[in-house]
Amino acid sequence: MAFTRPKQVGDLIAERMESKGVSAERLAALTNIPRRYLEALQSNDLKSLPPAPYVRGYLAKIATVFSIDPATLREGYRALELATSGERDSLPGNRYALRRVEWRLVAGAGGVILLLAFAGIRLKTLLGIPTLTVNLSEAVELTTIPSILVSGRVTPQDRVSINAEAIPTDADGSFGKEVLLEEGLNTLEIRATRFLGRETRITRHVLYETQTEGNERASGDERGAGKDGGTNGVRRGGEGGAQ
Repeated sequence: MAFTRPKQVGDLIAERMESKGVSAERLAALTNIPRRYLEALQSNDLKSLPPAPYVRGYLAKIATVFSIDPATLREGYRALELATSGERDSLPGNRYALRRVEWRLVAGAGGVILLLAFAGIRLKTLLGIPTLTVNLSEAVELTTIPSILVSGRVTPQDRVSINAEAIPTDADGSFGKEVLLEEGLNTLEIRATRFLGRETRITRHVLYETQTEGNERASGDERGAGKDGGTNGVRRGGEGGAQ
């Protein structure tokens, strides 16, 4: 009985692409697989592929596009691994030579040291108190406009909210939000929150008065001046009309 070599993953993908009329560009767009890895799968180039867990995820996406069982493509991937495993085989080494595993341990220890050093540098970023600056002063802001721009900056990885509403930040940590105001005194609470929950909070107050209220107040002041000053109030009115 003749032995039939199992089809490799690239052959299976090529068959499905041809039968469905799907181009490589279309398949890359549908699966969101990087083009270089998709080309490596199509050409059975095992060396250019990422680690196996990523490849299995790619195969599941391709199987979904072609409506086939993912196990079919996984079998093709295993066939590719078996076909190329001989390239990595080697003759037994000299048992008296230094073992490579020792060098691997040294390299692993070096990697751990570098990781700990990096973690120490990032520790303050993860656990420290967030920095937060805003454009509003501590004094009460007076305005006759029904909205106000609240802007500022935080450390890029921190989150920002204004009155419990999440605000997106730019890559440099800057942010801005036009906040609608209600008549009277408005309280704005700006928070910067770090990854592990620590936060910085700034509270600012904005007094919004409409033009109508301002005019009524001015009219009230003039009426009061008229009562107190008698003919003086009338004279000021006459002078204003002349102008």
